[in-house]
Amino acid sequence: MWINTESCSGAGSVTLSTGAGVSEGEQRYVLRTWPCSALPRVIYSFDDVVTLTVDAGVTYKFSVSRNMGSSSRPPISKVTRGDYLAVLTSGHSNDLQNLKGNTDSSAYMNIDRKVDVTVVLDVTLDPVNTGAVQLQKRRGGSTTKYFTGTKTEKFSTDYLEVRYEPSALQPQSIWRSLDNVLIDVYIGVNPPPPQPSTTTAAPTTTTTTPPTTTTTTTTTTEAPTTMTQRIVQGAPNCSCSISSACRLCSQKLIAITAGGEGSHPFQSDVIDLRGACAVRTMTCTGANANIELNDGLGIVDDGPDGVARLILQCSEDGTAWLDAGVPITQVECASG
Repeated sequence: MWINTESCSGAGSVTLSTGAGVSEGEQRYVLRTWPCSALPRVIYSFDDVVTLTVDAGVTYKFSVSRNMGSSSRPPISKVTRGDYLAVLTSGHSNDLQNLKGNTDSSAYMNIDRKVDVTVVLDVTLDPVNTGAVQLQKRRGGSTTKYFTGTKTEKFSTDYLEVRYEPSALQPQSIWRSLDNVLIDVYIGVNPPPPQPSTTTAAPTTTTTTPPTTTTTTTTTTEAPTTMTQRIVQGAPNCSCSISSACRLCSQKLIAITAGGEGSHPFQSDVIDLRGACAVRTMTCTGANANIELNDGLGIVDDGPDGVARLILQCSEDGTAWLDAGVPITQVECASG
């Protein structure tokens, strides 16, 4: 799907999550939060269902469609110098587009003239079922593959294609993939120094929560050519705002390793932005589950429910995830 920003007014922020529900407990995972003043012109996602949440006092007007187009007919006829675009998708989505080979998992960008383009990739791919992200930097040209890591690419072009090619998974395992793809594209302009943080379809339901946020859940159910316009307005009595740096910690601040005996992927890794600062919860399951911290300097053992949980808070300056005030830079989940 793609979401085209028509306008956004107000001093708060807009958050995009994959899935629906109330929180990660109901399989809704945050992908990205932006200040209203810094939203992408277009957001591309390969997920079937996403949720948009806005702060109090924010009015967000957008168009949305499931028609992803093709290389010869991109869904947005032209993007132009000064545009900011984002491509976001998550392995936690439970749709069939997370199966390898689905041609809908491409974002096509037709630029009105040849300009300098900057692409910032923040990619996490499941260490067990590793796929790839590809960039085609000119129409008909070769592609470059990218795997887990961060990368900034700069080049001159009038066409760009971003492809998400996850590994093939069994149906029951699709939503458990640890893939997390966050890509920012800047057309003819340099990226801002601080990057936004993290984690259609016609909208079928709009839910206004108690006075903290307004939520719109969009799901791909309409005919491929349909475009629907939606206005989302924040609850008037909410004083919450996503402007503090302590909401901007990136998932990439922590290296997730899998080199020890019995190590395996985390069951979940979720960032919660409902409070004043971002809170990250990492869960590890299995017999005698434990989480190693900072190359063995600390260990989190499993609790009575057999699950090891590491709960971290984003630092005030947004540069580190903290456990009791200690920056955590490496973690590893193990059991057995």
